[in-house]
Amino acid sequence: MKPWPVKPKTLTLFFIVALGELLAIAMGLEGLQLVCKPLIMPALGAYYFAASKEGGHLARPVVAAIVFSWIGDVCLMFQDNNEMYFVAGLGAFLIAQLCYIKAYSLHAQKKEGTARGAKIQVFIARGAGRHRPGDHPLSPPGGI
Repeated sequence: MKPWPVKPKTLTLFFIVALGELLAIAMGLEGLQLVCKPLIMPALGAYYFAASKEGGHLARPVVAAIVFSWIGDVCLMFQDNNEMYFVAGLGAFLIAQLCYIKAYSLHAQKKEGTARGAKIQVFIARGAGRHRPGDHPLSPPGGI
């Protein structure tokens, strides 16, 4: 497997934004954090998109997941203003996870064939439906 080509501009942008966020947290600079935090996921998405093979079969669902993760991050930044931002952020993260599942199932379909990818989707759907109210959050689905 060949490593991804390095895209210095987008990777440098990501590291600058991430470093700015870490410095903002460490030094308590809320203004810097308000600028850097919402830029982390777009910078990561720009790197991923630039490094992916001209929009390979995984690019669309992964970029969608990164966009929904960004929406979730931004919503959670304002959760103190209104609790609906928290709910919207959780919803965005849920959609991001579904996009990642789609990307990994596409990867499995391409690598192992369509039957294996379909089995992965059925396994995930069955497991997600087996949790009942009152189950411990860390227990396996359906008590497996």
